[in-house]
Amino acid sequence: MENNNRDKGLAISLISTVFGLVVVNYFMPSVHITDTMSAIMLALVLSMLNYFVKPVLKFLSVPMNIMTLGAFNFIINVLVLMLAFHITKGVSIDGFFPAMLASLLLSVLQSFFTKLF
Repeated sequence: MENNNRDKGLAISLISTVFGLVVVNYFMPSVHITDTMSAIMLALVLSMLNYFVKPVLKFLSVPMNIMTLGAFNFIINVLVLMLAFHITKGVSIDGFFPAMLASLLLSVLQSFFTKLF
């Protein structure tokens, strides 16, 4: 029973990320996602980076997080998002500041869609 809940949570998280990416693409002209399959692939890459790379970055940035009272976590989110855009074919983002706005918007949308499902 516990595996079903975990699998359901993972599926909801991926669907929320895909919906969030599509909305970000619609509202931000500096974010370019060519088609739905690219959005799905970007969501998968982003999920894998969040699972494998982000914990390492958070550990390595503990001193910066202490100095900025945790605000550096937002920069880590932006860098992971930019890396996901760089890895995935069919998507692009026009720089660091658009990535900051996209990261913020995506976080809000993911929270909204996760609560909705």
